[in-house]
Amino acid sequence: MIARTLIFLIVLIGFSAHAQDQALTGFADRRGEILPDEQFEDETGARIAISSYFGKPFFLAFAYHSCPQLCGLVLSAFTEGLRGLPELVGNDFDVVVVSIDPSDTSERSAAAKQRYVARYGGGGSGWHFLTGNADSIHALANAAGFNFLYDPIQKTFVHPAGVFFVKRHGIVGGHIEQTTFSSDDLQKLVVGGDGDASSPWNRLCGALRFGGGARTPGVMAALRFGIVFVVIALGGAALVAVRRRRIRGAFH
Repeated sequence: MIARTLIFLIVLIGFSAHAQDQALTGFADRRGEILPDEQFEDETGARIAISSYFGKPFFLAFAYHSCPQLCGLVLSAFTEGLRGLPELVGNDFDVVVVSIDPSDTSERSAAAKQRYVARYGGGGSGWHFLTGNADSIHALANAAGFNFLYDPIQKTFVHPAGVFFVKRHGIVGGHIEQTTFSSDDLQKLVVGGDGDASSPWNRLCGALRFGGGARTPGVMAALRFGIVFVVIALGGAALVAVRRRRIRGAFH
């Protein structure tokens, strides 16, 4: 049992180091950057360029349809926050949700759109759910400032929780990094605030897989230190146990 635990913790150390090497830092500040004109498929299966949405401001969210918990939590909370805004989706701004999973399909996007439009109300005007290939996804995510990677151990995507606001002409206006979205927070982005509302608890929860957030370098370093400490402690306990068995054996 102790040997298995040690192996598991050593694997965690390696993976956490790999995560930091991949610059998994949640959201990066890309305010003022212009999004690249990447090609995607919308929920109807039609090919569309991201620049098709540059005519009006839009909220931009990255998610994936098979996400076990976090994406649904974020999009549901985001939709509830939108309900409290005086501005309307489809009239004053759009909502664009891009899947970070290249294997996602337009059929899944259509189902997701129907689900969140039903929460928000209205006929679905201004809601866009996109899928694309890995190159297009990463190009758009990098430009916006959304850092994520695929976890081959758990076969899920490690990603932060939050949404972006993109101004006209595809200019990144800011972001909110959290799993709950008040109408006031969203309103600040809509009227031109700098956004970037962030909760340290969300970051910690993300690092420990209890909820949303980003695995920041500081958190990852703390986790690695904690894991190393536990490994050393367990190793010491194992050595003590072995030594005691030998001592007992010597007297029998």
